[in-house]
Amino acid sequence: MALVMGKGSKRRPQVISNNEYDKAWEQIFGEPRPKTRKKTPPHASTQMHKDKTKVIPRKEKYRD
Repeated sequence: MALVMGKGSKRRPQVISNNEYDKAWEQIFGEPRPKTRKKTPPHASTQMHKDKTKVIPRKEKYRD
């Protein structure tokens, strides 16, 4: 039986501390690392169509 080396779900061990990582980030990008995720703007989120009269024409198009 072969040895299976899967990727797994655990994080890799950190080589440097979070403080060193933050300092390096600031040196590279010139601003502090963001601490929170960006919020999705309302125009980018999925929305339902308001016009319920529109129909996907698949059934009519492929009728035999």
